[in-house]
Amino acid sequence: MSYIENEESTEVEKMADVENEESTEAVTENLTDVEKEESTTEVENPKEKEAAMKRYFTLSSLRLLALWIAALLAQVVLPILLAIAVMKNSFVGKHYYEVALVASFLLDLIMFGVINLAMIKNEKSKPEKMKMPLGKLLLVFWCGYVFATIFSIIGNNANEALLAPFGYDWTETNVSLDMISIFSTFGGMMFEIVFFGILGPLMEELIFRKTIIDNFSKYGMGAAILVSSVTFGLFHGNVSQCFMAMALGAVFAYVYSLTGKIWYSVAMHIIVNVYNIVTAMIAMSFVSDETTQMMDELVYEFYQSSDFTTCANAMANYFSDKPDQLVLVAIDSVLGIVFNAVLIVGFFVLLANIKKFVRFRRSINLGEKGAKTYAMFNVGMVLCYVCAFLLFAFNYVMDFLNSPFAEKLFLKN
Repeated sequence: MSYIENEESTEVEKMADVENEESTEAVTENLTDVEKEESTTEVENPKEKEAAMKRYFTLSSLRLLALWIAALLAQVVLPILLAIAVMKNSFVGKHYYEVALVASFLLDLIMFGVINLAMIKNEKSKPEKMKMPLGKLLLVFWCGYVFATIFSIIGNNANEALLAPFGYDWTETNVSLDMISIFSTFGGMMFEIVFFGILGPLMEELIFRKTIIDNFSKYGMGAAILVSSVTFGLFHGNVSQCFMAMALGAVFAYVYSLTGKIWYSVAMHIIVNVYNIVTAMIAMSFVSDETTQMMDELVYEFYQSSDFTTCANAMANYFSDKPDQLVLVAIDSVLGIVFNAVLIVGFFVLLANIKKFVRFRRSINLGEKGAKTYAMFNVGMVLCYVCAFLLFAFNYVMDFLNSPFAEKLFLKN
């Protein structure tokens, strides 16, 4: 009997121990829940959250300022270094624009290092990686390019309106067009495609999409996309390109934010640049100035007289001993027709798919209330805008000094 009683008492003690452990766990869980509620209340305090958001964007923008300072220094130092190289080395003088392209790529590498070093202590929030079906990706790219082309038209007209009071023709000073005209050979074109069409977009996407978005997305992707696209547009340093670059930057940033895969936006950027290089090369380097002038005169005459037969005969006579020019003009014309057709159809596709883009938009966490405002308007970002203004001013002054208009003006005086 005593053995049985001892065994029963042992079981009772075990049951009491189990009950004590369960009650202890329950108390611990309750305390944990209370602590979680308190910590959540502390984090979600509106004033503290707003202050933390302002501090985050101000610090991020001040660190972004390093990229702008590097760009301004490069705008001053690089031409000086190239001028010295030209004076001391005849090879650089003969291959100036090739050297300039290589130097620009090396400069991109330096700026990539500068911005990542500046952001090394910044809080990062990378977008979640996910696949986007090829059809949706092409749809976004197509409609996005149409969207950017509309902004390009706005930018070109704004640029002309800005310079018109000075009697100043921007087309005479566009350095990129001067560079394109140098590469009148297939080898030259391939050289520019590699550096300007492939390596350039790669570095720009790593800087303006990967680095900037990862360092500005703590409070949602909306602010990060806005900072990325505006910074990318302003970095082009002129009104003509700024608007289109902002629009394309927004499309590329949107794709990266939605998928977390930088290679999608890199591929899109490469396609845009390579297409622009090839069409510009054909139109401005391979097609002679004489042919271009003749075509312009015939188009003008056709608009004035509507005499198709006379214009066609004049064209046939001109190209009778210039078959190579005829092929190039035909290729350029076909590309122009296809491009315009794609844009027109794309515009209606864009209108028809507005609802789909809204659904895409909802799949991204656009962020906290006020995040976009704090991201774009803080002390650090204001300093970035000042640097952007200086970059624009420097580019316009330098282009003006190198323009035929300035040469005529100085000779006149």
